[in-house]
Amino acid sequence: CHHKGGAGAFSRLLKIVLGEGLDSRKRVFFDCDDLHNLDMLFDYVGSHTEVLLVMLSKELLLRPWCMGELVTAHLKQKEVTVAPVLFPDYNHPEENFITNYGTSVDISCLGAHGINVEMIQQMIRWLCNIPGVALPDQLDNGVMIELKQVVFKRQYANQTIRSGVATL
Repeated sequence: CHHKGGAGAFSRLLKIVLGEGLDSRKRVFFDCDDLHNLDMLFDYVGSHTEVLLVMLSKELLLRPWCMGELVTAHLKQKEVTVAPVLFPDYNHPEENFITNYGTSVDISCLGAHGINVEMIQQMIRWLCNIPGVALPDQLDNGVMIELKQVVFKRQYANQTIRSGVATL
């Protein structure tokens, strides 16, 4: 899950890195490449996802479709592991933002999918309590390799990726 402007290029590169050496029975889903019907997005998250990497960049919480993906993952917590990747420009929102979410962001496109503002507010509070992986200010090959190792080992909680550790 990513905001294209804040994490699109990084997410595409991460898809490539994670796909290298991946078990042939598994795949990395990237909506820009693999989603052919937007109406199926939440079904992919809820029914075909083991781990949802959430690229927490500055504007992610302002994107309705991202909120829909995250609400779906929140509702399917037992089946979907959510792994936040915190970008340097991201800060957890203040309670005031969460409380007033419906007046700040137009989520009318989510109503047809059964998602309302209360569900988004609950999800944001939940998401803020999930320990994640913090990225450094500077990204390099070492960061990508270290992040791949963290993802494959499923050790997301309270990790800080360091740069310059390894090469691709």
